[in-house]
Amino acid sequence: MLELKTVKKHFGALKVIDGVDLTVHRGEVVGILGPNGAGKSTLFNLISGNLKPTGGQIFFKNNDVTTANPWTRTRAGIGRTFQIPKPFGNLSVFENVLVGATQGGGMTISAGRPVANRLLDLCRLSHRATTPAGALPLLDLKRLELAKALALNPALLLLDEIAGGLTDQECGALLEIIMEIQAQDVTIVWIEHVVHALMRVASRLVVLAEGRLIADGAPADVMNDNLVRDLYLGALE
Repeated sequence: MLELKTVKKHFGALKVIDGVDLTVHRGEVVGILGPNGAGKSTLFNLISGNLKPTGGQIFFKNNDVTTANPWTRTRAGIGRTFQIPKPFGNLSVFENVLVGATQGGGMTISAGRPVANRLLDLCRLSHRATTPAGALPLLDLKRLELAKALALNPALLLLDEIAGGLTDQECGALLEIIMEIQAQDVTIVWIEHVVHALMRVASRLVVLAEGRLIADGAPADVMNDNLVRDLYLGALE
């Protein structure tokens, strides 16, 4: 589904991403952990096309998208949420999702309406359909981020700290939706600091530190890796 080959992103002398190799297979939920400044958001921006790599190649569905622009990647099947939700505040929740379906997903308005309604149901937002997006509480803003990204009909969904700022109860409600999305054959790559959320859903964890992958494997194995414990989790004993 997704393959990064020795991907680098340098800003002058600063090596934010320094030779990352990563393969994500169809149907996986891959969680990305790492301390602040590890390069996680930069990595997402490289995958989505918001940044171009300094070196290396990015393949999506076996096609080289290294230099493709963000909208080309969106139409090819890459959708993403953002750490800080930025909806069209004056538009209703329904209208926000409809914009995603039509402008991002390329649907006509008539075709996009039932899609938007279905996604509002999936994301538990039907009762908010006519509410201005700018008036939503945080959990519903996160749900709207999901609905907008899904309106693009992605094969690959990038989640950027979607659980950040939520209570445990709110996080649980969001995880139910994410697990339903996974069951619909959507491949997910998820950056998150809420480790227990990733442990419930991810089939695999990778850890990024100083622009390099330091661990990649089954969640339990990664969390018990000595290098991960030292560099990310700290001394736990």
